[in-house]
Formats: sequence, C-alpha cells, structure tokens
Amino acid sequence: MKKQLKISLFEQFGETLNTREAVASLFEKIKTEAVTSVTLDFSYVTFVSRSFTDQLIKEKLSLSEKVDFIFLNADDNVLRMLREVKKTQNLKKRVYKQIPVFKFSSKSKLDEYLISI
Repeated sequence: MKKQLKISLFEQFGETLNTREAVASLFEKIKTEAVTSVTLDFSYVTFVSRSFTDQLIKEKLSLSEKVDFIFLNADDNVLRMLREVKKTQNLKKRVYKQIPVFKFSSKSKLDEYLISI
C-alpha cells in the first residue's frame, strides 16, 4: 500500500524558500515518515533561491528510487529555477573554461603587466 505525504511549503517555511537547512529539515520529515509518494505544494511561494533548489534536487535524486515526488502549484519563477538548477546537476554535461592564471613576484611586475594590457 502506498503511503502518501502532502507538504505545504508555505506553511512550513513561508513565501520565501532560501536555505539548504530548510530542505534538510524537510527531508528529515520525509525520511521518518517512510512514504512512497510526496507532494510538495508550492502554493503562495513567491521565491526559491538557487541554494534551496540545488539542495532540493540533490535530496530528491537521493530518494528517487524509493519515493515519487510531485511538485504542485509551482509558479513560472519556481519552475524556471528548478529547470535551470537541474541542468547543473549532471556533472558530465558541465562545461568548464580554461582561465589563465598569472602569478607575479612583485607589485611592480603586476603594475607592468596591467599597464601593458
């Protein structure tokens, strides 16, 4: 038998979701309930930070084989943040740029370099 849990994020944390700690406390509750389905209700939530979203996705992925997640009533801004942060979760698809690093033995060498560019 499936055990379901519905959580109003507004009632838990207010209209602004902005800390990794909030996600940690949320997932402590989910893990202790031993549920198979979780509905996260984003009604009245006006802002989610990148750090909250990043931690939410990481925690969700860690339970994805055991628990189904449903995001309910998420507005466009929340959905946009979820999509953008989810793109960064796949380490194989990350693009890294090589940035040159210059070291100077003295301030005068740095000054010379800065004047030359």
